[in-house]
Amino acid sequence: MFVQSGGCGLAADVHEILHALGFWHEQSRTDRDTFVEILYENIVEEYKDQFDILPGVILGAYDFNSIMHYGVKFFSKNGKDTIRSRKGEKIKQIVPMSGLDASGVQELYRSELSSGGNECDPATKGGSCNIANGVGQMEGQTCNTTNQQWTGGVCRVKSCNSGFQPDTARAACVTSGSNNEAPRGIVDGFIGDGILAGWAYDPNDANVSIAIQYYIDGALAGDNIANKVRTDVNDIVKIPGNHGFEFRIPNSYRNGQAHTIKAFGIDLQGQTNPELGSKTFTLGTKLKPVSASFSTSGGRFKITVLNAGPRGETKVDGTFDWTRFLPEKWSTDGNHYYLDQPLSNYPSGATYVIRFRNPDVSGEAAITVRIP
Repeated sequence: MFVQSGGCGLAADVHEILHALGFWHEQSRTDRDTFVEILYENIVEEYKDQFDILPGVILGAYDFNSIMHYGVKFFSKNGKDTIRSRKGEKIKQIVPMSGLDASGVQELYRSELSSGGNECDPATKGGSCNIANGVGQMEGQTCNTTNQQWTGGVCRVKSCNSGFQPDTARAACVTSGSNNEAPRGIVDGFIGDGILAGWAYDPNDANVSIAIQYYIDGALAGDNIANKVRTDVNDIVKIPGNHGFEFRIPNSYRNGQAHTIKAFGIDLQGQTNPELGSKTFTLGTKLKPVSASFSTSGGRFKITVLNAGPRGETKVDGTFDWTRFLPEKWSTDGNHYYLDQPLSNYPSGATYVIRFRNPDVSGEAAITVRIP
């Protein structure tokens, strides 16, 4: 194997070294179709074989963060995803390697890595433990370097007897069909410029970020993944992973009218999608149609435009039929726009038509300006 110094970066170097140690790409595992979908229609033709399933030994759980896992757009011919997770898990390499990558290396090369000194034997980690109606395995153990024994950890379900399945905490085997729990979460409210915020998770698999669907006035308005960092949720609910969501209200609902939005958590098991909460909102300003007036006095003429828009927003289009009245000559106090110019700037007897419109309401205002 040849690794170019300073050429490819740490991630690529470790990736190639693991190839040399006997590791295939993570998405080449024989069980990969359970976890990811390969979008062959988006892959460059000559690289499609890089996504083939290959024979080999499966080491540990499927690892979406493996340094051996392709990114979602690797070898894309059109900028679209070439691989995606089936349950919304985030695919992102951990550099230099993930914990499961390291465990895989230790599993394959434990005899070479064993120093015979103060390290625990990786082969003895995760021993069996007692689980009613099933088989248990220790997780989260640490090495006691004094006696080279694994200590601590918790007993988790490894497998259950027929007619039983793991509970949500994988601490016991319970009767099949009695354990699925609906997603849980809360709609916090609005932040920023009309952004709905909240959090949600699936108790049956709290490590995974679930999908959220949003309905406004009973119609589907959008969806996304609840994958934003919410350490407050991690601390209070005592769950791992990222479970925050944010959704910006579409412009079509920013019309000064009252609307109701509801957020629904999508069950990973496909059984029930509960409502997480609802909020009523009014965004934008309910504007009156534009009107305009023209007057002359003291050698000057004035144009006043009413109901053009709220302060701080540019609601007047000002599509004029002539070029003398440049936009920068206008002043405003918010809902009113003013043009105050000397009559001497314009030829006597000239007639102009000015049209104003407000994009937020129908119709327009037109006035005729005749210079005395």
